[in-house]
Amino acid sequence: MSTTTINRFVLLQPSGSKATKKIMGVRICRTEDDVLSAVKKSRYPFWVSRNDKLTTRFLKAASANPNYKLPCLITLTPPRPQCVPSLQGVVQRLIGATDDHKWLPWDELQEVLAAPDGECEDIFLGGTADPVTETIALIRGNLELVTLPFSMFPPSPSGVKPDFLRLSFTDYGRTVCFGDYEAASDSILYELDPVFRRRLNQQRQAEEKTFGASLRRLRKQRELKRTDFAPITERTVGRLERNESAKPHGKTLQTLAERLGVSPDEIDSF
Repeated sequence: MSTTTINRFVLLQPSGSKATKKIMGVRICRTEDDVLSAVKKSRYPFWVSRNDKLTTRFLKAASANPNYKLPCLITLTPPRPQCVPSLQGVVQRLIGATDDHKWLPWDELQEVLAAPDGECEDIFLGGTADPVTETIALIRGNLELVTLPFSMFPPSPSGVKPDFLRLSFTDYGRTVCFGDYEAASDSILYELDPVFRRRLNQQRQAEEKTFGASLRRLRKQRELKRTDFAPITERTVGRLERNESAKPHGKTLQTLAERLGVSPDEIDSF
């Protein structure tokens, strides 16, 4: 029985550089001929450019068919300002065309972009903060744009204030950072999206008695970050909290307990 490769996206990447990971369904274009060939096929849901020169080549290739707009172009490196109006004419959506747009680290970003439809809908890929209007524009994993006021992020209980000029993203899009201030993507979407809110409440009811849920509650009570459990990685802590990994044992469990200030068998009780 034959199988069909799902076309995730096209990656425009300069010659001499390599994608951090090999991902099924991602087409890499390094030359103008590569770009032209991919544009002609027009079957990819979105394009990602890591280089302004390749963005220019993309524009030249896409403009050859003025009667058809490609779905979406994400520019991780801003295009030349002169290109922006023309790019908006050849794609239905242009994302990241400004110098101040911030993204997930590339090794994380390419992984979530290539994830199956719906799997990464509830995370944030990147965004911009505008101190003049005191608003933040965030790009969800499904490429939808949401705009929020600065006032949505009050100081934390420990007194940490958000520094909106130091916007960054981590934990595979599950955390938005404003300097030392962290906001969980779940908590942001909980306020904004009633569909997400209903879905999350159903999920929480099913998971509230798990080890991961107890670990997350206890960590937040102690005002600890997922990065505070070295040598356990931030990603491992996140996977444990989301119940994507089995309950740990031995050294890992002991390290968690010591940092949380409880005995290993007490974590489940929170």
